[in-house]
Amino acid sequence: METKIDQMKSSEKEKLDQLILFFAIEHTKNSHRLLHMTMLLKFIDLFELTLLEDYGTPPIGFSYTAHPQGPVPEDLYGKIKTEKYTSNLFKVIKPNRSVSKGVVIQPLAKEYNLDYFSDIEIDKMYELIDKFSTNYQNNKAIIAATHKLKAWRSAWFNRRKQGQNKVPMNLRDMFDDKDNKYTLDNYEAYLTLKKY
Repeated sequence: METKIDQMKSSEKEKLDQLILFFAIEHTKNSHRLLHMTMLLKFIDLFELTLLEDYGTPPIGFSYTAHPQGPVPEDLYGKIKTEKYTSNLFKVIKPNRSVSKGVVIQPLAKEYNLDYFSDIEIDKMYELIDKFSTNYQNNKAIIAATHKLKAWRSAWFNRRKQGQNKVPMNLRDMFDDKDNKYTLDNYEAYLTLKKY
């Protein structure tokens, strides 16, 4: 089955690769450990969904599912977990269990390219690294931050009513109590343009 990642234009895929590389390099620099898949997914959740809430346009455009540990971009999760995500900038590896638990991202490139990102996106990337990049594999603070996202809370509440383990998130829920109609209008325009 083809995923969003498989359908990306080369510039979109390069932006995603650069985003992953940024988080992998900066996290490794701060924590002295390779970036685990769970932390990467949380960084991407917060990057994409907080910018969506603030400006109405998601930088990458993933679909999300609500899981117990927060939102999960399913396409990216599936590719990384099965080590099928390919890039010449980093390598997705499952280390020996005695060395590390889970899948990690090993940077291959020494530097990332921020030309693919707006100033607002770059500020958000550094903000997330400064706030959440630690030497702990399972950073409770970043999971708690993803649990504050409106779309996750709404989906997770509905999941309980339906008795499901995970449920698709409706990203329109990011705007439920938003006073700024401009942001919701931007999101509606984004959805319309995405169809073409």
